Amino acid sequence: MTVNYGGSTGYGRDYVKRLEGTWGEVDVEDTISAAKSISSTPYNLVDPKRMFIRGGSAGGWTVLCAVSYGSDRRSFAGGNALYGVTELKSFVDGTHKFEAKYLLKLVGAKGTDSPEDLAIFEQRSPVTHAKDIEVPLLVR
Repeated sequence: MTVNYGGSTGYGRDYVKRLEGTWGEVDVEDTISAAKSISSTPYNLVDPKRMFIRGGSAGGWTVLCAVSYGSDRRSFAGGNALYGVTELKSFVDGTHKFEAKYLLKLVGAKGTDSPEDLAIFEQRSPVTHAKDIEVPLLVR
């Protein structure tokens, strides 16, 4: 299943704008919500004790966020993150100029040096919450 979380295209401008300033929050919670929905009544499409989350790149980021600091880190029996972002500040600092401003807009930061921005980067970096992972996780 592919989740069309807040920020996905094809649902209008307001839906795309839901992700602005909330990357690592809206997308993660929408994914957890979708998983809970398909694994419970009235759908019961999957066994929640066997449901895994998998993704690459931005999807890998979502996997890592969901299992490390999502609202229900045990929504999935495990995860597989393929080249996902683990530390947000390094990712923003190391990206090319074309995407740098876009990434700051997504996380709701003005730059990378203010205490407020550093707090956002730390809070939404899965590596900060690695000790809180309770399910098996394969990182490639």
